[in-house]
Amino acid sequence: MFIEWEYKNDENFKSFFKDIADVKFREIMRSTAYLLPPKQRNIARFMNLSTSVEWAENMLHNFASLNEEEQKVFHFIHKHTDMIEELKILFNGINEISKELKNKGLSFKSIEHCRHKISQLQPSSTAIRIKHVLDACSGYLNQMKAKLPDKDTVWHISSDIIESLFGYYKFRKSTNPLNGVTTQIFILPPVTKINKKTGRVGFSVKTALENVFPTNLKQWRDNHLTENMAVAGRKILLSAQVNR
Repeated sequence: MFIEWEYKNDENFKSFFKDIADVKFREIMRSTAYLLPPKQRNIARFMNLSTSVEWAENMLHNFASLNEEEQKVFHFIHKHTDMIEELKILFNGINEISKELKNKGLSFKSIEHCRHKISQLQPSSTAIRIKHVLDACSGYLNQMKAKLPDKDTVWHISSDIIESLFGYYKFRKSTNPLNGVTTQIFILPPVTKINKKTGRVGFSVKTALENVFPTNLKQWRDNHLTENMAVAGRKILLSAQVNR
């Protein structure tokens, strides 16, 4: 969010990512396609910029090893060297801060560690944009610290586990939106290994298969899930054919 506020209207920044988008569109079906940058997100664009910056850094580092045609196509990368270096410093720092907070939670100790890391990253006065983003991060950490009740409290602040869990479900479920949520939702308990009565347990798939029957699944489905619109549609169409 702080990066977006600082950079979204910067002409050099917009020029850099426009050139990346243009080369991807122009070269997608040509022999240089294997070197193209990663796809940029249309929504929440600023959440995965680091992959494009990493690609650009690698292209600069390995430019001499490209053939003549490839160098011609990607030569534009040199005019963005300063922006690439600036964003690399910024993303490396933010990734370190994020890793600390995701793994160790939000606490007085983790906040102080992050603030120390920010102080080490503070650049020269010429890199004013980096300074603005880091100052905003430091200010945000101070706001969060004020909400902690005491120095022994640790808050879990990452949604990565939940996002990964439902990302796994979305990957496995049907692509037909009419199906809605089906009994495939039962793939989540073995993944989470959560029991609401005892907390985290070693989930036994074998025991579940031995003690849960199709009638139990049907009853749970009828009680908790909405009607599968794809199945309902097929029933109507089949009955119409039979009646004819």
